[in-house]
Amino acid sequence: MTAVQFELLPVESFVPEMQWERYAPAGTCGATYYLLRRGRPSGVSVQHCGHPTANFPYTVETPTKTYVAPNGRGFALLRDAKAFAARLPIPAEQHERDEDCTVGDDDLCQECGVFHGGPPCPECGKFAFHTNDCPELFS
Repeated sequence: MTAVQFELLPVESFVPEMQWERYAPAGTCGATYYLLRRGRPSGVSVQHCGHPTANFPYTVETPTKTYVAPNGRGFALLRDAKAFAARLPIPAEQHERDEDCTVGDDDLCQECGVFHGGPPCPECGKFAFHTNDCPELFS
């Protein structure tokens, strides 16, 4: 893992085009928070380690790298991990449609790292990428 120096952004500075989608399997501790940009998966996520009393439980994940806080451990607070993740560039090899992805057993695309698990969108029926005319993009 690589420790990266960063400055915290206030939560209010997030641009409106950024949203977070929480995924937590039933019966488990911890969750994964997927960063959406303009309603589309960005390939960037914040992962909780799963230990209920961890002091530094959050890491930031991209398809190619895991980021930790400057202390060399995970981030102590979810808001700090999200602020760091929001500043990362969108991965270059991001796909635009569900059909472009090769999804593995872990529900992640093996090429772009975008999560495809969970229920499909009730509006357009897609899993990771909405259709361009999906009302969910404009809500």
